[in-house]
Amino acid sequence: NMAARGLAAGRTQVIGLVIPMAVTSIFADPYFPILIQGISSACNAVGYSMMLWLAEPDYEQRIASKVVYSALVDGVIVASAVMEDPIVSALTVRKKMPYIVIGRLLGDPDANYVDVDNRNGAIEAVEHLMRLGCLRIATVTGPQTMIAGHDRYLGYLDAMERAHRPVVSDLVAEGDFSENGGHQAMQKILPHQPDAVFA
Repeated sequence: NMAARGLAAGRTQVIGLVIPMAVTSIFADPYFPILIQGISSACNAVGYSMMLWLAEPDYEQRIASKVVYSALVDGVIVASAVMEDPIVSALTVRKKMPYIVIGRLLGDPDANYVDVDNRNGAIEAVEHLMRLGCLRIATVTGPQTMIAGHDRYLGYLDAMERAHRPVVSDLVAEGDFSENGGHQAMQKILPHQPDAVFA
């Protein structure tokens, strides 16, 4: 019995992947299937298995308890962290479950995370548009409750400030990293005639 052997050895050879988003969002976004495939391949290569938890926003607190207090996994990867994520908070408080977050965390400099430099990437993208001669640069931001979306928006603001350009509120619209969200945001922006969009 694998579960019994895992309890006896204190190891399960299973890594948990928690994605705190609605199921419909996960499979509509091309990022998550690639992420799941990559983590699964890495686990399989070293004799581990991956357990996937999909944490719908309404049930996130309940999922947090199951993840933190379960003996089913040796460690946890939390993907797509939102600011003040209850799952990350529970893992931080408990301290017995090893975990890593995909995305920088606010307010916890000691937390382990893997991320790209969203803020500087945004600065470089917007400055590239400026070098091309674009004057009215709009942005479709990610959700401002998500660290990646927030950091990218800050990068847009930084680039505009460095170039001494005003931020025109009509050229800023919040999206939600979905095709429909991007479409709705562009409907708000297009009447104001941008000559470029950073999204």
